[in-house]
Amino acid sequence: MSMAERGGVGIIADTSLQRHAIRTLLLEAGYPVIATLATDGCTTWALEDRRVSLWIVDLEDANNREFLLESLPDLSQAPVLYGLGKAPARNTPDYSRWQRRLLTNLKTFISVTPKEIANQPKGQGKVLPWPLKPASRQRMRHILADEAWVLGASLGGPEAVKVFLDCLPEDLPVAFIYAQHIDRAFSQVLAATIARHSPFDVVTAGDGQPLHQGEVLLASVEQAMDIDDNQRVRLLGRAWSGPYSPSIDEVMALTRLAWPVSGAIIFSGMGEDGLVEAGHYRQQGLPVWTQSLDSAVSDVMPGAIQSAGFSDFSGTPEQLAQQLVNRIARQTAVKGEKCPA
Repeated sequence: MSMAERGGVGIIADTSLQRHAIRTLLLEAGYPVIATLATDGCTTWALEDRRVSLWIVDLEDANNREFLLESLPDLSQAPVLYGLGKAPARNTPDYSRWQRRLLTNLKTFISVTPKEIANQPKGQGKVLPWPLKPASRQRMRHILADEAWVLGASLGGPEAVKVFLDCLPEDLPVAFIYAQHIDRAFSQVLAATIARHSPFDVVTAGDGQPLHQGEVLLASVEQAMDIDDNQRVRLLGRAWSGPYSPSIDEVMALTRLAWPVSGAIIFSGMGEDGLVEAGHYRQQGLPVWTQSLDSAVSDVMPGAIQSAGFSDFSGTPEQLAQQLVNRIARQTAVKGEKCPA
């Protein structure tokens, strides 16, 4: 199905020059442009336009970014590309690089998404029941995590991860480290958006920080991190290795080494970040799960792990949540916890 048959692109930028540059490039490349909006034109009616299959958002104002990243997942059925950077002058070498980056993102998105975007998971998921005796949430806040799972994602990831976390019961004795490919300007907004309906506490990585049950640690975009022998975060003062920030492979490696009981879930995304470590997880008998390809905005990342034979389970975000609840319930019962009568 072509982009024209499914809809087109919507553009949101807070400067007229940026809107014009993106719109001109898309039209020249043959992409239908459904809407070109300034921030004051982002009405509920405009953002709910079902003809838009993809939003391109590029905002300089932090307040505008926060508003849109909180509003778009609730109002629009379309995924979002953001943080492309200010368009350089057309007669400069930088323009060619900017143009190539934008078109590459679009081409990858369209070529790996031959399905209706309207079926993507959005909003607050149904909370799953915890089948064992519930724990005190206040008590759990102070228990260091003895089981940690990596959540890895890129394009389309925030929507899927949000649904997954929204479904989890608040007394689930587990912690997460969330590695999301994202522009650094959006990292704080991502944390607020993910935490909005989830019973889990979303925390940003800080040097010396421990990880407790019921927490989602957001991996730093600006600098690589490690986990020391006391299971505390150490910021390394350097960039992540490889082309992605944060590196899902690195986050999976440090989690695997720090927590004997760990696993990884790879959600929607472009590229093959996480594939190398998925092989190491398989060798050590650690679980790696993936979002089902038909539920992912971009199926390249989970598809690569599935094709390599490293995925132990695949499902929608809701199904992944249920699988985790069932797994931890079995583990907890084996440890001596009794199911309520």
